[in-house]
Amino acid sequence: MATRVHTDLTIRGTTYPDAASAARALGVTPEAIRSAARKGRLDRVGTGRKGLAPMPVRIRGEVFTDAHAAAARFGVTPQAVWRALADGDPDRIGRPQRRPGRAPKP
Repeated sequence: MATRVHTDLTIRGTTYPDAASAARALGVTPEAIRSAARKGRLDRVGTGRKGLAPMPVRIRGEVFTDAHAAAARFGVTPQAVWRALADGDPDRIGRPQRRPGRAPKP
């Protein structure tokens, strides 16, 4: 029998002796536990969340858990938050937009 590589797994504060017992407790397959251990994502296994972990967002010194929370606070869409982050100017979120006016005549 092969040696167990994934032993003493700590997931959200609870330590499990192996992947099989962790899988039974969390309602997932042992392979999901082993895969999460290899990727370093044991904190998210069994929560039903897939994909990347949410990125914290800082706007004008206030830290939000993700772009959706920041969008709800400032009354904009998450896409507006992501666009401002990509442009490198997240502090413009929630402020009045500058609209170009007519140029004065010489």
